[in-house]
Amino acid sequence: MMNRKYETADCDRCKFEYLKRTLRKQKGLWLCKDCFDDVRENKTINMKLFDYRPNGTSVGVITSPTVFTITAVGGITPSNSITTDLDIKNYYMQVVGSGAVDITADPQITASTNGKILTLEGTSDTNTVQLDDASELELTTSKYILKKGYVITLVYDSDKSAWVEVSRGNV
Repeated sequence: MMNRKYETADCDRCKFEYLKRTLRKQKGLWLCKDCFDDVRENKTINMKLFDYRPNGTSVGVITSPTVFTITAVGGITPSNSITTDLDIKNYYMQVVGSGAVDITADPQITASTNGKILTLEGTSDTNTVQLDDASELELTTSKYILKKGYVITLVYDSDKSAWVEVSRGNV
């Protein structure tokens, strides 16, 4: 009989293997201590901006992504500035508003497939982008304003037909 004390499992965010008993559940994900977001702390995010192939090998770091301009009525369509012929499962977008923008598009972020991850980073303190908690976007607060260096990570849940907040912070 296997000793449960030494069972291992992968962290759902960083994909490294840990003792199963050391992982903690957050928003349906099993996370290691480094990936777990303790909302009681104000800690910075150590982001690993990689795109992964289906076999798990790294393709490369996103070094100079395109800055996407967001309008209130246009909303956000997940996109990347890296090669799109790969099976992209993670999107990283630097965004700027066409002024101080409160997205009025419905949905605010275009629907995706289950498990897709979208990380948004604000690039301006003036031309901010505001996300509002709604049926297709589940935030931990009623709104989140992306200013320069502010980051939010969302995962698409097809059962809820919504993007669900995983973490937020400033870099």
